[in-house]
Amino acid sequence: MKRSFKLMAIFLILVFFGLQSVVAAAQDTNLSNVKDNAKETLNNASETANQTADEVQSFLDPIQDILNSINNIVQQIQQIFYALGGGQ
Repeated sequence: MKRSFKLMAIFLILVFFGLQSVVAAAQDTNLSNVKDNAKETLNNASETANQTADEVQSFLDPIQDILNSINNIVQQIQQIFYALGGGQ
């Protein structure tokens, strides 16, 4: 009876430690999957942000060109008024 109890206790201890290693390995795998998914998500977000920035830039460039043209016209008008006013 004592011998079977000891064998059963040893068996249960071995099973317990065996299950612990399986659970630990599963947790490592899950952690690795989470890290990989997070990295992929960050890469996708970065790519999307870059694409959006490029689209915004391509939208704003023509507006900046228009503003630069208006600024040049205003400067020319100021020079005309300056010349007509005798430089005052």
